[in-house]
Amino acid sequence: MFKRILLGGVAGAVATIPQSGVVWGFRRAGLYSRTAAPEVVSERLTKRLVDVDVRHLPDTQRRAVKTIEHVGFGAGAGSLFGALTAPLSGSAAARPLIPMLGLAMGLAVWVVSYRGWLPALDLMPPPERDEQGRAGTMIAAHVAYGLTLGALMSRWAKAE
Repeated sequence: MFKRILLGGVAGAVATIPQSGVVWGFRRAGLYSRTAAPEVVSERLTKRLVDVDVRHLPDTQRRAVKTIEHVGFGAGAGSLFGALTAPLSGSAAARPLIPMLGLAMGLAVWVVSYRGWLPALDLMPPPERDEQGRAGTMIAAHVAYGLTLGALMSRWAKAE
């Protein structure tokens, strides 16, 4: 179990790369124009937790804080996924479910975050009141996260 939790954390951290790529690509394509949600959440959360306005930090420090928070959250969600899917990793018959469960996890993270704790803590508006294009962008980004998470965990289950 511990190994699957640890592998899930690594997979979750890695899965933030294609997730961020989707956000960047959508912004570059003009489908979404303003600051990405992880950046906004990072700024507001850091201000509340440690009373530091990251917008006033030098660029390298600001990017480091935002990256650490985003990758850390992705790793945490991945660790949870590793724990939840640990029983499946030992079963050759159940392993093919892991990639689809990864997709479900990515979408669950979006729902719990963007319809749950982010609006509840007033860190982001709910999707229906947010800027046009952000909800679709974030859903697509979380699909990329979930598919990557599931694919990595499935592959690593086969290697065990």
